[in-house]
Amino acid sequence: MMTINLNGPWKSIQKGDKIHQLGQDARNYIEIIHTSLVKLQNIFDVLIEKLEQTEIKIEEDRKSQTQKIEMVKLMLDAKNAQIMELKEETANLRKQQEDVEKQIVEGTIYRETEQKQKIDQLEIKQKENEEIKQEKEKEKEVILDDSKEKQQLQDLKDGTPKIEERRYTQIKVLNNPQIMRRTGNTDDSKMGNAIHGYRINEPRNFVMQHLSAVRDIALHPQLMLLASASDDGTVSLLDVSHSIKSTPLPPVEPPSSSNQIFAPVALQSKLTPHSQSYFQHNLEPKWNFKQSRQLTIFNRKKFMEQQGLQSQQIVLRKTRSYCVKFLPYLESSNDKSRKQSEIQSASKSGSQKSNVPQTKKMSYDLGCILQGDSQGKVTVYALPDPKMMMFDQLKKLEKNKMFEFDAHSDSIWSVDESAQRTNKFIGAQLPKSGDKLVETRIATASADGTVKLWNINTDGQPDQSNADRGQIVYHKMLNEFRHTPSNIPAIVDSWWNCRKQQISIDEIRQLKPIDKINDKWEDSDIPTSVIFDPVNVANLIVGYVSGDIVRYDIDNGVYNFMQVGQRTESERILSISKSMTATHYQTQDTIPLLVATNSGYLHVVDTNNLQTIFSYKAYNSQNTNLITATPQIPNKVSDQTDYIQQQLAAKWIFTSSTYLQYDSLIAASTNFGRVFMYDLRMADKGQVGIIGEQSMFSQHDQTFSEGITKITAHPIHPVLITAGSDGIIKVFSSNPP
Repeated sequence: MMTINLNGPWKSIQKGDKIHQLGQDARNYIEIIHTSLVKLQNIFDVLIEKLEQTEIKIEEDRKSQTQKIEMVKLMLDAKNAQIMELKEETANLRKQQEDVEKQIVEGTIYRETEQKQKIDQLEIKQKENEEIKQEKEKEKEVILDDSKEKQQLQDLKDGTPKIEERRYTQIKVLNNPQIMRRTGNTDDSKMGNAIHGYRINEPRNFVMQHLSAVRDIALHPQLMLLASASDDGTVSLLDVSHSIKSTPLPPVEPPSSSNQIFAPVALQSKLTPHSQSYFQHNLEPKWNFKQSRQLTIFNRKKFMEQQGLQSQQIVLRKTRSYCVKFLPYLESSNDKSRKQSEIQSASKSGSQKSNVPQTKKMSYDLGCILQGDSQGKVTVYALPDPKMMMFDQLKKLEKNKMFEFDAHSDSIWSVDESAQRTNKFIGAQLPKSGDKLVETRIATASADGTVKLWNINTDGQPDQSNADRGQIVYHKMLNEFRHTPSNIPAIVDSWWNCRKQQISIDEIRQLKPIDKINDKWEDSDIPTSVIFDPVNVANLIVGYVSGDIVRYDIDNGVYNFMQVGQRTESERILSISKSMTATHYQTQDTIPLLVATNSGYLHVVDTNNLQTIFSYKAYNSQNTNLITATPQIPNKVSDQTDYIQQQLAAKWIFTSSTYLQYDSLIAASTNFGRVFMYDLRMADKGQVGIIGEQSMFSQHDQTFSEGITKITAHPIHPVLITAGSDGIIKVFSSNPP
């Protein structure tokens, strides 16, 4: 029997199969583990990428948070600095209040003693005058022995006016016969109605937007737009067209808005019927232009180095706006995109035939505004739409600012404008259809002793000094004028004598000395006012602190001058005014200039030969104790308002003047807040009234020695505007309310 061994080769075969199977299983497991590891690696990569992104985001958030924290810190620091400044200002105001209270207490005692002394002096003078008159009469009786002479003297006493009352003599009439106005072209009845309206009407509107004294105001020659410049550094623009419209009296109701002024019950009975027929409203300017302060020190240092001046003693002062002027119908570069879009839209609408009437578009620009400030800088703004109120002014005012340039190294006192080149003044003319007014001339007078003539081009011209850079400039200086005073020693001596008298009065009144001001006018005269000659706009007429009034011939480079007034003492010229009504110069009559000086005179000066024809003297007939004076402590900053009392040779002075709508009717403002009207046909006896003389609201408050700083009248419409050192602008009209 044969047996089979199962543990032999068969068993070995079975073992080999098992090992092979195990290897395959292990291989499968390894592949599974590998794929799992790959997946796990991918998962780790994704996680790492997400972690990196989260870290980057966290880092960015941290940076933004730190930036926000830094901005908040900067804002807090700025607020803290403002709070510190406000605290210092409040402390200074408290100190000033204490000083003012002391001065009031001491001033009342001094005022009583001063009044007693004045009364005694007046009584003594009256007695002396009576004695002198008696002696003169005795001498005349001794001399006039002849019967004919006695008879002539008796006739003079009986019916003929006294010699003192006939100031406007036949000699002056022969010297300037044209001053006697024509009667056929001037409607006396209309002029009389205008005088009566200005006398009895109260101010139509008040502008109380400015925070400090208003230094200059200007009216657009055609439109009813008013621009004002103030010591607070702003230039405001507002519409005064509704001031000439009659406003009926609404039913009496309690005040619903803060812009209405109601007279107290005790004063309503004292007002005239005209003053009770309308309300007085406060006007708020629609636009306020603020000076930029970027790189002020750098620009001034660079400008002084270009002028060859020393830049070591640069003093950064607060920017104050001293003068403002309209540049009527001058094409503004900021408005050209709007004009092009209007032209394109008009052409498209014209190509499409339709029966719908098209609205008319203005083919000309309203113009620009020129500003001169205390830093010697001239800034030109594009005139915005006066019908639009701009609320967000922080970001949009810079768009209206066209350009600015450093014109002088010191404050600019006066500016004037003329797009006309030759012949007599014809006024602001509308550009012809299709034409654009892109050029005009301006004249600036500065405290640095120079008068400069500039050409303004809103399209811009390549800068010849930097032709390689390709820069565009909008201004070019055409000429520069300087003047040496005609009588230097007498001028300096008279100024110093006047100041010594004023210093002695102030020492008694305020019980403290006032520092002496070093005169810098010994070598070069300082211009205070500049205008283009209305007889020939190719010339400039400039008034100086020495009292010289100078006419410069721009084309030929020659000049002639005359001392203003008829007195031996020098008078400082404060302002020169001309008529802005173009029709006044289109006749053979002479329209004189109006020159106000610090001696209290308003001189009427012949435009042709610059000779004084006659003069008006400022006086205050009301009780001076009723004037509300706000004393101020003079600071050490050298500006226009420093030591004003020392510059005045008289207590009451004329500060500004203007022509009204008639060529023989003028208005002159005073430093005690009143405005007087004069008829030039009556010479120095021509006072015809006071603006708003029956109203308590028409007078400006006197601050220190300043009252009304500027007065102007519209050349077409019956509107008169006054600006005062109290920061208030008042609008008057001769139209019935």
